Amino acid sequence: MRTHHVVILSLLLAASATLAGTPDDLARADALYEDDQIEAARTLVQQVLDREPDDAVALFQMGRIAMAEKDHDEAIEVLKRSTELEPDSESFRWLGHAYVEKLQNSNIFKKKGLAGKVKKAFLKAVEIDPSNIEAREAMAGFYMEAPGIVGGSREKAWEQIEAIMALDETAGRSSRVDYYMKYEEWGNAEMELDALIAASPEDATLWFRLGRLYQDTEQYDRAIEMFEKSWATDPESINALYQIGRMTVIGDRDYAKGEAAFREYFTKSPDENVAPSISSAHWRMGMLYELQGRYDEAKQEYKTALELDPDNDNAKDAYKELKRRTGKLRKR
Repeated sequence: MRTHHVVILSLLLAASATLAGTPDDLARADALYEDDQIEAARTLVQQVLDREPDDAVALFQMGRIAMAEKDHDEAIEVLKRSTELEPDSESFRWLGHAYVEKLQNSNIFKKKGLAGKVKKAFLKAVEIDPSNIEAREAMAGFYMEAPGIVGGSREKAWEQIEAIMALDETAGRSSRVDYYMKYEEWGNAEMELDALIAASPEDATLWFRLGRLYQDTEQYDRAIEMFEKSWATDPESINALYQIGRMTVIGDRDYAKGEAAFREYFTKSPDENVAPSISSAHWRMGMLYELQGRYDEAKQEYKTALELDPDNDNAKDAYKELKRRTGKLRKR
């Protein structure tokens, strides 16, 4: 929730005792960051740090910028420095997320140590500001995802979620959905989503999450219906568009609907952090054609997927297997 970030940053800027003009520079840098002009934001923040290397707010911003650039080592370095200079809930929360990203890209021998650092950072964020909902959400997520040996705990996750519920009912219900989905309490998850949708039917993400629930429980027709509602509610919800096509493949459903969804998806420019790549969509379209016995068209879709992303192993394997199968068919 970037709105929350802006509020927190404005408070940090107000409290900052750096050189004259620095708060204005950081405010401009933050505006650039929010507008996804990451390189320009980095340039401006670096200018501040060149003048004032110990500006905790500038270091915090540089940490967010490094995270956007996926330089997790730099993010950890500058965010640690920021927390040392000015212990702040948001700085610790972002430091925790930086450790999460590094953990996900580390070998098994480093994961345990990094998991401890994740937990420590999130706990500190909550300790400094118990009303920081995003910090509590991060803490709940850690407890749900981490193995017990490094501090994971279903009970502690629920404690955080109930604390969120006391602060904000909508955020609390949303966290409950995550919890119930994690532990496959599908009926409870559906009940919470129904309550959220009743309060905010214009929120496309809620229809999408309900679609995911039906997808996970193999209720494919209902899943498609929810993804269609998400797409209709917000045309920018392109992941829902992809899932419509995907469900027609997995559920062996309305092929024409799936083909139309993928063709529309091909016209988009998905952010691969939140939606599958165009290469993935071509791979799925190939699968759709295979289901219909349209093998030449399927092969072409797999080829297109590989042209867009030579490392798409799914498309590689599908193309290889289809060539093998069609070769056998021709020999008969």
